[in-house]
Amino acid sequence: MEPGPPQYGYAGYMPPPVYYSPYPPPPSMGGPTYVSGPTYQHPECPSPSPAPNSRPAAPLQPTQPTVPPSPPQKRPVGRPRKDGTKPGNAKGGKAAAAKAAKAKADGKKRARRATNAKENEPVSDPIIVDNPQPLTRTTPTPIDISDDDSDSSDNEEESGRKRWSAGEKTLFFDWLLGPDSQAEHRFTQHKKNPAHVYRKASVELFSGKRSDKSVGGMWQRALATFGYIVALESFTGNGGGDPDLDDPAAILGKKLDAARNAGLVVGTLKPSVVELWEKKGWRDLFTQRFGANAKVARPVIRSSAAPLSDVDDDEENVDPVLLAEERKAGGVPKTPAVKNPATVVSETKFTPASKFRTQVNNSLGNMSELVKVKMAAEEKKSRALEAKLELEKEKLDLEKKRMEIDNNKGKVDMARTVPSEAADDIRWPWGVRERREVSWDVAHGIDETKKAIDETKRAILTTSDIIYGVYAFKLASISEYFNDLLELGTQTSKSEPAKAEALGSGKQGEGNGQALDSPLILHSTEAAFEAFLEFSSTRSQANLYRKPALFWLHAIEMADFLGSTSVMSTATHHLSLAKDLDPADRLQLAIRYHLDEWLPTAFRELLKIPLALLTQDQIHKIGFSAYITLAETHTKIAEHRAISALVAPPVVHDVDCKRPEMCKKAWAHAWWGEANKTEF
Repeated sequence: MEPGPPQYGYAGYMPPPVYYSPYPPPPSMGGPTYVSGPTYQHPECPSPSPAPNSRPAAPLQPTQPTVPPSPPQKRPVGRPRKDGTKPGNAKGGKAAAAKAAKAKADGKKRARRATNAKENEPVSDPIIVDNPQPLTRTTPTPIDISDDDSDSSDNEEESGRKRWSAGEKTLFFDWLLGPDSQAEHRFTQHKKNPAHVYRKASVELFSGKRSDKSVGGMWQRALATFGYIVALESFTGNGGGDPDLDDPAAILGKKLDAARNAGLVVGTLKPSVVELWEKKGWRDLFTQRFGANAKVARPVIRSSAAPLSDVDDDEENVDPVLLAEERKAGGVPKTPAVKNPATVVSETKFTPASKFRTQVNNSLGNMSELVKVKMAAEEKKSRALEAKLELEKEKLDLEKKRMEIDNNKGKVDMARTVPSEAADDIRWPWGVRERREVSWDVAHGIDETKKAIDETKRAILTTSDIIYGVYAFKLASISEYFNDLLELGTQTSKSEPAKAEALGSGKQGEGNGQALDSPLILHSTEAAFEAFLEFSSTRSQANLYRKPALFWLHAIEMADFLGSTSVMSTATHHLSLAKDLDPADRLQLAIRYHLDEWLPTAFRELLKIPLALLTQDQIHKIGFSAYITLAETHTKIAEHRAISALVAPPVVHDVDCKRPEMCKKAWAHAWWGEANKTEF
C-alpha cells in the first residue's frame, strides 16, 4: 500500500494519515481508515493519475483524533553499513569475508593469465581481403611548420614583418640550445617554465619586436620540423630503386613523396627546409639536446613497402578456372585487379614474452659454442701454417747447400780449364798502363808483349778472349782464390809437373798464369771481371757511390766466385742502398749469397707488385718455391683486407662507361655483399 500525501489544515494542526486503497482493509487491522476509490494526486507530489470513468471521491474527513508526531530518532555513531552485509562479529561474517577475498584474488589471477596468453600469442601475417575497410587509428595532426606568425597581439608596425628570418632563428637557437652553460640553464628552465623563457627571449634578443607568443609559436614549429626530419631519416624506402638523379633536392623530394605515401607523418616538410637546417647547423643544435628524447626520436624504422622491380599486379594473365578452383578450396584470395591503397596498421606495443630470458640464454650458449669451434679451427690452421713454414725453411736450407756445392764445383772446373786458341786482343787497364795501345799479333807482337810482363805480373785470359795483365800481389791481397791458385801454379811449374796438368793444358809450365802462352782461364763475362778489377784498383770511395746497381751485381758475382770478402762486403753495402735494383734480383742475391738481412726487404718489395705484372724473367730469378710463397701471401693479404676494410676500394671505370654512379653502387654492393663473406 502506498501512503498518500499529507494534508495540512490550519496552523499547528496536522491531520492523521489517511491511506487509500481499492481494497477494503481486513477486519483485524486497526489504525487509520482506508478509503476505496481513485488515487489522489497532490499538486506538488505527482502520483499516478486517476483511472478513466471513475467517480469522484467523497471529501476526506479525519477518522481519528490528532496524534502528536514522534520525536526524531538519534543517528547511530559510526559509518553506516551497506545494505545486505553483516557486521564482522556477526555469525558467519568472518567466513564470508574470507570467501570474498579469495574470490577476488582468483579473479585477479585469471585476469593476469588472460593478459599473458594474449601477449604470448604470435602475431599472424596480415591477410589481404577484397575491399578492406580502413582501420580506426589515432593519427597525429600534422603541424604547420611555415614561418607565418598568426599572433594577433603583434602589431605589424612594431614587428615590421611576420616571417621569421634565418638570422633570427639562428640567434634564438644558439641562445637556447648552445653548448655554453648559460644556454644549458635556459634550456633546463624552459622545461619548467617555457613562458618565462619566451618573455626573456623577446626582451633580450628582439627588444620587444617579437612577442613571447610569437617566440613560442616559432619554437613549436621548429621542434615539429626537427621531428619530421628525424622521422624522414629513419625512413628507408626508395620506391623501387635509387633514382638516377644528380640533384640532391630532387632525390630528397622523391624520398618525401615515398614517405607520405607510406603513411609517415612528415607534415608540410620540403626539401628546401631540410637543406636549410643542414646548412645553418640547426640540425646539429637540436640533435645535441633532443637526440635521445622520446618525444622527438622515432626508433621505428619504416619502409615504403614498394616493389623492387616492375611487377604487374593485374589478373589478365591468370586463368579464371584455376582462380575459381583455388577460391573454392579455401585458399587465400588473390589481390583484386583494382589496386586499393594499403591499409596502415599501427605498430603493436612490444612487451617481452615470459620465455624471453630463456631464449636469450640459449642464444648466448649457442654463440659461445660457435666461438669455441671457430677458435679450434683457427688453431688448426695456425699449426698447419707453422708446419708449412718449417718445410719451406728446410727447402731453402737445402737449396743453399746445393748452390754452395755448385759454386765449389765451378771453381774447380774453372781451375782445370785450358785455353783452346790464342787471344785476339790485349789490354793493360790495371797493369802497365803505357802498354794499353799495344795490340796482340801472333806473328810479330808476341815478343814485345812478353817484355812488358815482368816477374810481378800475371796474364789472365777471360772467356771473351781478352788478355789482362794484372799485378799478382794485388789479386792475392783481395782474393784468397787467386792467392792459393797463383802459389800453387808457381810451385807446380818448377817441382811438380804432374800437378801442373790440373792447371794447364797438360804441358809443363802451361796454365799457371806466368806467361802469355800459359794464361789462367776464368768462366766469367768481360763486364763482371772488369768491375771486379775496377773496384780493387779504385782509391776514391766517392766514385763508387755513383756506380749503378748493375756494376755492383757484376762485382758481387766475381767477389763470391773468387772468394774476396772485402769486395763482397762493400758490394753488398752499396747494393743495399741502390734504389734501381730490381726486387727479384735482390731476392735472388739474398738466396744465392746467403744475405739473410735482405730477405724481408726484398719480399716486401715483391709484395707491392701485383702477381699479374711479374715478368717471366723475374719469376725465373726468384724461383718456383718463392713464387708460390709470394702468391699465397698475396691471397692472405687480399682476404684480410676484404674483411677488415672500413670502406670499399675505389672503382676503376671503363673508358666507355656511361653511368659511373650505377657502376660505383654496383661495386659497393659486390664488395660488401660478396667480399665480406670470405672466410679464412
